[in-house]
Amino acid sequence: MITDGQGTLVTTRSCLLNPNRNPSCAGASRQSRIERALRSFGIKNVIWLEGDACEPITSGHVDGYVMFTLGGHVLVESVDDTETDAPPWRAHDILVLEQAIDAAGHLIKVERVHAPRKRYWKYHGPFWAPCYLNAYVANGAVITACFDDLERDLAARDTLQRTFPERKIVMLRIDHVVSGGGGIRCLTQPIPDLNR
Repeated sequence: MITDGQGTLVTTRSCLLNPNRNPSCAGASRQSRIERALRSFGIKNVIWLEGDACEPITSGHVDGYVMFTLGGHVLVESVDDTETDAPPWRAHDILVLEQAIDAAGHLIKVERVHAPRKRYWKYHGPFWAPCYLNAYVANGAVITACFDDLERDLAARDTLQRTFPERKIVMLRIDHVVSGGGGIRCLTQPIPDLNR
């Protein structure tokens, strides 16, 4: 799950509604029961994406391809590499985000970030999860991965710098973490105050 800190939360059905999660919410009303539970934490609007049920580690955590920035904007990873297939629901999820409103009733602005291309991947195992948006937003910095795809690395850095203008963008090689299916945000799991 990701949140804008203002009452809007984005998650995926493939993850939260997976039978291996949230067994106490089992049944036909599982989605509405989860939404009620989230309201107790101050969430006013839940945006449900389909995700990727075939993703082997998390069943498609949203933080692997969507990231809130400042002011009701989200970045979303698009896969346009001819050497690899996009997750089956990605185009649908991008459309859902482009039509979504936040908890304040404003249309969410969506910007695409191209994923690193397969020819630059250091590993190619089943858990390899290259993504720029599984990032850590710290006070004064945004820490994300790089993949030696210089064109895409630079484009991701530029987008992050533009959307987080007062933070330094730090890109690190984290191939061993990515080869296990994770990213930088996976290691931290914060929900930052984006107004700082």
